[in-house]
Amino acid sequence: MLFWNACRRSRRAITDLSAFFACGGKLIIRENAADRAQSALMGIEYYKAVVARLGQSAVDQSSYACRVSQPCHSADSTG
Repeated sequence: MLFWNACRRSRRAITDLSAFFACGGKLIIRENAADRAQSALMGIEYYKAVVARLGQSAVDQSSYACRVSQPCHSADSTG
């Protein structure tokens, strides 16, 4: 939550996650391809920006990104 709040305040994404990764932090990006509230491209673009900043090797060791085809905004996964 702190990360999200910092991004919202600065109006730009934080892409230097080197200190977070050095402490053993893992970045997990899960985007819903069918989500109408937010484009899945936002997460993909953020992932690319982190790779551009830190390099593919560093990101591969400390992150996981996936895209799912259905939104999961409710307990029964119907949307």
